[in-house]
Amino acid sequence: MSKITVETCYGSLKGTVQNGVRIWKGIPYAKPPLGEWRFKAPARN
Repeated sequence: MSKITVETCYGSLKGTVQNGVRIWKGIPYAKPPLGEWRFKAPARN
């Protein structure tokens, strides 16, 4: 298993390569819909 880092417009992501498969876990992709946002449609940042 080897380590891999990729750069995105939002920052870097660290993952691994195992048997030729690139693996990234725990990627934050959205804020939780709390309060007034609970039942609204998703919005772009």
